[in-house]
Amino acid sequence: MHNGEDLNLRCSHSVISTNPARKFLPASLSLSAMELIVQQIEAHKQEIAAFKPENAEQLEQYRIKFLGTKGIVKALFGK
Repeated sequence: MHNGEDLNLRCSHSVISTNPARKFLPASLSLSAMELIVQQIEAHKQEIAAFKPENAEQLEQYRIKFLGTKGIVKALFGK
């Protein structure tokens, strides 16, 4: 077959990889767009690492900021 190499199948909307470590990617998603998303994720990781809540309410608001219905994580998955 493909001798263990990564095999990509292209369809109209997605690149489907036979490599289980990869996910489905929209065919129109360019490398520069991916780099921008990675930069955004790195910035969010730094913000999370620096966050020191002073009370439970601050922690809850921060959790909602990232995991809420209109949060950062949902927005990143929509890109």
